[in-house]
Amino acid sequence: MGFGKGIDGGCGKVMQYLLFLANFLIFVGGLTVLSVGIWTLVDKNQFSEIVGTTMYSNAAILLIFAGVIVVIISCLGCLGALKENKCMLLSYFVILLIIFLFMLTAGILAYVFRDEVGDKIEDEMKDTMEDYNQKQAIKQGWDLAQSRLKCCGVITKTEWGSSIPSSCCPDEPETCTSGQAYSAGCKEKVKMYVKDHAKVIGGVGIGIACIMILGMIFSIILYKMID
Repeated sequence: MGFGKGIDGGCGKVMQYLLFLANFLIFVGGLTVLSVGIWTLVDKNQFSEIVGTTMYSNAAILLIFAGVIVVIISCLGCLGALKENKCMLLSYFVILLIIFLFMLTAGILAYVFRDEVGDKIEDEMKDTMEDYNQKQAIKQGWDLAQSRLKCCGVITKTEWGSSIPSSCCPDEPETCTSGQAYSAGCKEKVKMYVKDHAKVIGGVGIGIACIMILGMIFSIILYKMID
């Protein structure tokens, strides 16, 4: 059934406690990943309409899925250590390795394509400007971006022509003039906003991946110690 004869000696008990500690940290990390995923999913609607990307939705779904799996796996690791079950410890190691490789691959891809996403933002934003008065979701996205980031247009406020949205001006007056409007364009600020989100996601992923390495090391050592 996968049960060994038990662990002999103090070293085995120490390794057992270390695995418990690693799994507690993995559990906390899983909850953090889950929280970041939910936050990303809730937050995605802020600028997604004007940048024309599903990155937020896809990232959020992956994070929520990974967070749930990590939380479950941490419980499996604790149970395997408590019961000194070789089968559970080996299953824990294999699943943790798969999740680790998945998160590592996702992190590398995000790093490689981070500049590509930024370059596409300009074209998408210019396209959505044309639908500002036709589509309410796009209008809300632009108004939120301009008022929150204190910017106007993609590169410059002149892109709006004579019809500058009120969100381009401080306090959002009924009529916003070129002289009142923010001088900075929104492209770089939105791009930075996207990159900041990516840094948070990447940082969380790297942190939990490091803890996973400890979990894998302790679990395989404990597996070898069980007779």
